[in-house]
Amino acid sequence: MKQRNVLVCVAHPDDEVFCSGTILKLTDSGNAVTLVVGTKGEKGSHDPDLSPVAIADLRAKDMQLAASRLAIDKVIQLG
Repeated sequence: MKQRNVLVCVAHPDDEVFCSGTILKLTDSGNAVTLVVGTKGEKGSHDPDLSPVAIADLRAKDMQLAASRLAIDKVIQLG
């Protein structure tokens, strides 16, 4: 099968989990997957001990780990 370039667009860091099965099927088949994330996720917690910057940093690290495990070639975070 011919390798394809696939673009996956999600709104927030961690939204890639909703289509992780499809992403893994694509990467396992040799396709190049790029993930585009619309926000930094800085408002994704109600923890009063975390600043928006700290939340965004934590979510970016989690997203990079997920991307690595799903064999995503590139992550673009728009912010």
